[in-house]
Amino acid sequence: MICLRCGKPSPVGEGYCNACFLAIVEKRMRKALRDSKQLFPGVLLVVGDKALRDILQKLVTMPATIVSKSKNKNAIHVFGNTIDDQVVVFLKDYLGYEKENKKRMKEKQKGINLFETLTDSELQRYFQLKQKKKFTPQKDELKE
Repeated sequence: MICLRCGKPSPVGEGYCNACFLAIVEKRMRKALRDSKQLFPGVLLVVGDKALRDILQKLVTMPATIVSKSKNKNAIHVFGNTIDDQVVVFLKDYLGYEKENKKRMKEKQKGINLFETLTDSELQRYFQLKQKKKFTPQKDELKE
């Protein structure tokens, strides 16, 4: 196949070559950071996952402190839920599966969801190409 963006050969079954795919995914993640309107110089970002922390360090260009844990009330938490995870939470809430989903949605509002515009399969490919690690999506009966 031919890349839809640059015209170079792309992997079989994929619309974009690896370089264009990485550029598009990182552009979406930077947009999610900007759209949150919670970033400013000197901000304290709390990230629980090492892979998410590595990605965030590459994307955030302003002076910011990225830590694993913090008791600071002004710290902004960064989450790694994909759009697939958000759909599952919505469906469970809509169908009345779990009461804790409302709590999870409130937690999301207090932070930044870095992968909110990415699907599980896009994130798997990103991790495979960029991080050289395997991304394992969250398991749920509604996803399968």
